[in-house]
Amino acid sequence: MGYVRIDPHIGTKVADRFGPRITRDHANRIQARAKALADARAKHSSVADRIDLSVHHHGTDHRVVLSVRGRDGSQIASFLEWGYHNVRADRDMPGLHIMRDAAFGG
Repeated sequence: MGYVRIDPHIGTKVADRFGPRITRDHANRIQARAKALADARAKHSSVADRIDLSVHHHGTDHRVVLSVRGRDGSQIASFLEWGYHNVRADRDMPGLHIMRDAAFGG
């Protein structure tokens, strides 16, 4: 088994070398894939109409941000992405992995 270390600042280093247009184009592609995945995977979810995906400029880098508002207005994007335990129904709800699959395929 091997170990591969990926620099956590690789996006910024690529933007510094090739310009922010590269990361903007890539972020826009990820945003489009994430929107398609969110539409397909959260179609029957109660939060389907409260999912927002946006691209934000951060220095020379760009970020795709998943924002999901809960019924009470709180941010629940992490629950939608990675899953959670539903106390009322006493069961685990699996994550939809929208951002992971949009960025890395799947």
